Amino acid sequence: MPALSFPYRIGHSDLLGRIRRPLLTISIFSQRFHEWIEIQNLLADTGADLTLLPSHLGELLLPDIRDAKGGVVRGIVPGRELRVYLHRLSLRIGTRSFRGTVGIADSAAVPALLGRYQGLDRFTAVYRRGKALVLEW
Repeated sequence: MPALSFPYRIGHSDLLGRIRRPLLTISIFSQRFHEWIEIQNLLADTGADLTLLPSHLGELLLPDIRDAKGGVVRGIVPGRELRVYLHRLSLRIGTRSFRGTVGIADSAAVPALLGRYQGLDRFTAVYRRGKALVLEW
């Protein structure tokens, strides 16, 4: 079974201090520039329904991030709703390419994350005791 391993990276939390996070690198095909754009440090978030990118990354991928179905999500920004626009994009993790729905936030102040819907759910995700994330397909 093909697999990719992503070592956890050390980050900082205001509440917890130093913390290890399952961050990965993916490529997304840019409809704006007609090439693959590598996006680093996406949080592999099994608690997130949707893959989410901040507006500045969405603007690298699309001519107009608002030219799509819009809606709001909660839980990303505490106490606030976040407006997102849903886009079907081509994604690639390692050698595995697939189409997925990506929410582009109407804000730059949100984390980039890979959620379950048409993202992590395409893989068997194994979290190796705070040391690495292994994606198998």
